[in-house]
Amino acid sequence: MTTARRTVVFNVTVAFVAAHLIIVLLHELAHVEAGLVLGYHNVLFPFGVTHHPEPTGAHAVIAGLAGPAFSLVTGFAALALTPFRGGFARLIWLWFAFLSVMEGIGYLVLTPFGIGDTGAAAVALELPPAVSWVCFAAGVLGVVWLARHFASVALRHTDGELESLRCFTFYPWIFGTIIALALTSANLLLANETFATGDVFGVLMAAFALGVFSPMAMPFTTAARRRAPEIVGSVPLSLPRVPLTGIVITVVIIALNLSVLSRGLPLG
Repeated sequence: MTTARRTVVFNVTVAFVAAHLIIVLLHELAHVEAGLVLGYHNVLFPFGVTHHPEPTGAHAVIAGLAGPAFSLVTGFAALALTPFRGGFARLIWLWFAFLSVMEGIGYLVLTPFGIGDTGAAAVALELPPAVSWVCFAAGVLGVVWLARHFASVALRHTDGELESLRCFTFYPWIFGTIIALALTSANLLLANETFATGDVFGVLMAAFALGVFSPMAMPFTTAARRRAPEIVGSVPLSLPRVPLTGIVITVVIIALNLSVLSRGLPLG
C-alpha cells in the first residue's frame, strides 16, 4: 500500500470513529430530551439512556423512538446539504450523514427481536409479529439503499481502482469498527448499572453494524460506474497526513465517555 493510500485509510478511519462517537452521543441526548419533556429522571450513558421510573405505554414509545427519529432527520438533512467540497471536513460530514441514517434504519432490523429502540417500542405497542417483520424488511432494504448510495460517494472521491475503493470503504470500516467495539465494551464494563442481556447484545450489535453499509457498497460500484462514469474521481480529496481535528474530537468524546458518562450522568 502506497503512502498516499495509507493517508486515505488513516483519515477515513479517524473520520469514521469521530463521526461514530458524535452521532451516538447526539442520539442518546435525543432520548434524554424526550425523557425530560415527559417528566422522567434520566441517566445518560455513552451507549444508552435509562428513564426512572420505567416509561410505559405511549411514554415508552415516545422515549424509545426519539433517538432513531432524530438520527434519521439529521442524517437525511446532512445528506442533502454536504457543504464541504473536499478535505477532512467533507469526510467527517459524509460519515456523520451516512452513520446517522444508518442509526435510524438499523434499529428497524432489530424490531422483531424486541431489543433496541424500535423493538422496545413494538413491545410497548403490542404490535403483531407481522408488523415487526415488515419493519425488519424495511430496515434491510434501507441498508441496501444506503450501500448503493455510498458506492457513488466512494467512486466520487477515489480513482475507482479496486485498492483505492478498499482504502475508502473496507479498511476504515474494519479498523473503525474494532475501535468502536473496544470502546463500547469498555463503557459497558464501567457502567454502574446492570443491563439485560438483550440490551447489551443490542448495544454491541449496533456498534458492529453501524458502518456495515460501507463494505457493502463495494459490489454496487460497478453499476454506479456504468450509470455515471463521469463521477469517478470527480471530487478529489486533499487530506492532511495527521487529521488533528478528528483526533481531538475523538479524544475529547472518549475522555467524556470513560470518565463521566460510562458511570451514568443523572439528568432531570
